[in-house]
Amino acid sequence: MEMELIDYVSGETFMSSDKFIEIRKGRAVATVKPYDDDPDPGPDPEPCGLGPVAAAGDNVVAGEHCLLVLDGSDSYDEDGDIVSYRWRQRYGRQRLKIDKADTEKPVVFIPEVKKDEWYQIELTVTDNDGFVTTDRVWIMVKNRI
Repeated sequence: MEMELIDYVSGETFMSSDKFIEIRKGRAVATVKPYDDDPDPGPDPEPCGLGPVAAAGDNVVAGEHCLLVLDGSDSYDEDGDIVSYRWRQRYGRQRLKIDKADTEKPVVFIPEVKKDEWYQIELTVTDNDGFVTTDRVWIMVKNRI
């Protein structure tokens, strides 16, 4: 590979095919490396899979002492399959019982509350490539007074 160098002090131009050129002027020393405009990029990178999309459903209002079915069936993976679902409580004064927490549609047992309370349930989905994503749904539990 040839490159053109310019001596900015004298204005002289010269060509070189050396891989490294040392230019000395006074005490300053600069090493110039030619630019390789056709580098070997190496092997192609492994394709990266797309993560799944978790969809825990819309926020909901529920009454005391009821069974609430959550629905994660709108979750999907564009380049594969969802291989696991996991539902767990993230927020709320009382611990909610979640039955079938490893399925697309778990059942939540809504307790008695002394006043209206908010609870949050998180859905975590994992796809066949091992990618994980989450979504959350809020539940307002209404006191029946």
